[in-house]
Amino acid sequence: MEWINTFRKIGVSNPTRELADVAQEYQRKLELRRSSISAITLSASAKTAICAELACKSCRQPYNPPSVIRLSGESKKNFNRAQQTLEKMILGRRSGCSVKELSIRLGCSDVADMAEAVLERYRASLSESVADASRNSIDLSAPAFVGAALAVVCKLLKFKLDKRKLREETRCTVADLDKRCEVLLTVAGPVVAEGQKAKQTKRSHGYAFLDSVDDNDGTSPDRCLCSVPTLFPSRRDR
Repeated sequence: MEWINTFRKIGVSNPTRELADVAQEYQRKLELRRSSISAITLSASAKTAICAELACKSCRQPYNPPSVIRLSGESKKNFNRAQQTLEKMILGRRSGCSVKELSIRLGCSDVADMAEAVLERYRASLSESVADASRNSIDLSAPAFVGAALAVVCKLLKFKLDKRKLREETRCTVADLDKRCEVLLTVAGPVVAEGQKAKQTKRSHGYAFLDSVDDNDGTSPDRCLCSVPTLFPSRRDR
């Protein structure tokens, strides 16, 4: 019941037992690594808030990020630093964010593929201009880069994007996002143009096929459909 109440405090309207079990398991893992996190000064409520948030992410359960920070009782800066460290301990991975996952949260899933292409193009440009040591230190799966890629594509395509929600989901400042946006804009223009051209070409090919069917038969599409024999003829046809 304790976890159910915790989830309600962070904006989960109908928390399930499964969600609570995941959070409980994450808390158990933290307890096993107690010696590893001794250097991190966190209250019990902060650890609970982080475990609850990670459970929501793992189960793809919508929640309210600002409420998590309020529940933790920590400053935004301290919470974000601790959250990234504990996520790595609990899940055994670096804190990251997929383009598709974030695009769904922001309601702009239509531009996810182009945003991924922008990040890939930027990664390729880094391999040509940046030394290996510097390149390895740049994490393009970090929320700041993922959010910036979506923001840049939305800007170029003139799609509406909730900037406030973008900052909440990525937990990045306006300055951090603007910095990444400026970097990605250097490669985003051609990528978006190519994506738009590919869509138009695909659409025009579809029309060309329909036109060729009409021209070759000399009949309208409706007559073509009517000439196909049915599997279940009516009694009158019998």
